[in-house]
This record gives sequence, C-alpha cells and structure tokens, in this order.
Amino acid sequence: MKLAAVASGRAFALAPPDWQPLPDHVVWSPLVGRPLVRRTWAVWPADSHRRDLGRFIAALDRPAIG
Repeated sequence: MKLAAVASGRAFALAPPDWQPLPDHVVWSPLVGRPLVRRTWAVWPADSHRRDLGRFIAALDRPAIG
C-alpha cells in the first residue's frame, strides 16, 4: 500500500536503505544528517524485581552504533 501511494507522486514513506524490492518508478533517497529520533517507553510494576527488565532498559539507553 505504501508503494502505491508513493508511486502516485502524492505521498512519501520512510524506509531503511536496504528495503527491497522497489519498483522502477520509486527512488530511495537518504535524509540529510540524522533528523529522526525513535523514542521508546517501557512500563512495569514498581515492585518488580525482574533483572531482565532492568537489563533491557539499560540496553535501550545505550547510544546507537553507526
């Protein structure tokens, strides 16, 4: 559906650079700089003692590689 909208010339879509296959009339172009930020929230009970959740949240807090 996204490709049909993009191909019509009246829409755009955000996709990773390796997203394939693209129709011949659709062109992938990179955004300048790094203008997009993904925010993630996690919620769990305050009395939880699950260490796996703590490790998961700590991993989300690390800077992205690349």
